[in-house]
Amino acid sequence: MKIDDSLARGYARQIWDQVKAAGDKTSATNSPIRTLRERKRHCSEALRPFKPILLDKVARKDFMNLSILCLRAAQRTDCNQRGIGICTYYIDFNTGKDRMFPDRPEGVCRNEFSVAMISMHAVQRTVQRAGVRTLDDFRGVLGGLPGWVSLANLLNHQGPYMVAVENGVFCCDTVIPAAGREASGTLVKTFIGIDQMTPMVFKQWQALRRICDLTGPPRIVRRTIDLEPYKSPFRMMAEEGRRYEAWKAQRRGDDVPGVLERDGT
Repeated sequence: MKIDDSLARGYARQIWDQVKAAGDKTSATNSPIRTLRERKRHCSEALRPFKPILLDKVARKDFMNLSILCLRAAQRTDCNQRGIGICTYYIDFNTGKDRMFPDRPEGVCRNEFSVAMISMHAVQRTVQRAGVRTLDDFRGVLGGLPGWVSLANLLNHQGPYMVAVENGVFCCDTVIPAAGREASGTLVKTFIGIDQMTPMVFKQWQALRRICDLTGPPRIVRRTIDLEPYKSPFRMMAEEGRRYEAWKAQRRGDDVPGVLERDGT
């Protein structure tokens, strides 16, 4: 069934509302968590409200801290525009025995950092071009996007890039100042489905998929990760992003290498 813009916007708003409702349920305890058993229990309890918006998670040795990659209801700081954020959420359990920071208060410390924002336009396009109807559908269509946008931040990448996923490609650009950072964060501007690609671009999408599948998306949530295997695939993603933006600037002219759709983004 073809979904028009009005109906797609309705589905996108529902997904945003579901993300916000799930995010509002996340809470914290400030009581000391001294034993391994208590930390394991608290990790399990802390993850439960994140389940509808969870993208990835890693617990450290002895469950002293927990790293979560998740979705959040977001709004751009430079304009009145809503979106769905991709955030890293760190939970550290301080037992009061930290030699490096002896003055740090005992208890639970939580920090959240913005990685990217998916525009409502991009959410709407996943509805129209990838059959997304629910929050679960939306999380599923993201594929390796959260890992690659996290890598872009770590590499301090500037400019457009494209992330190929199973059902199409996400068009990204580094234009949003990330919280607590001087470098830019990522705005995911739109999603292009396979049916919108030209035959030439379909081959380019396949090439991106092949090279990215060799490494898989980076799990930046692990904190300690070797970035070298991911730099070459990301360079290719950035090159395709530059070609796409060049085509957009010349869309009234002849065919340009890197064209990723027939009409409209």
